[in-house]
Amino acid sequence: SGTSRHSVSFDVGSEVDMSDIIRVNFRKKWSAPVRLRRGIWVREEVHGPADALLVLTDWPREKGTLHKAAVRVCRESLTGKVPPADARALFVACCMERGLLGSRTEYERLGI
Repeated sequence: SGTSRHSVSFDVGSEVDMSDIIRVNFRKKWSAPVRLRRGIWVREEVHGPADALLVLTDWPREKGTLHKAAVRVCRESLTGKVPPADARALFVACCMERGLLGSRTEYERLGI
């Protein structure tokens, strides 16, 4: 029918079908930010999965199973495969494991 397929050629001669490109929404935000404490004086607010990925890629120590899952789910949230709330919950769990959330009050505010 009238459906057209677009492609892009690169200098190396390879072609990419434009229908294969993944749409990513880096502006996706959570309903409430996650407030981190990184050291005595450093506070940081993480507003969505893109911000969370920046924190997770700058992780200070060994990266375990929970960290890997949080990275995967945050990426999937940016592409719309996973709800942002699921990415937030896993990111919070990962930060709790590392002791990066502020005080007990912060945990209570998050409903944990």
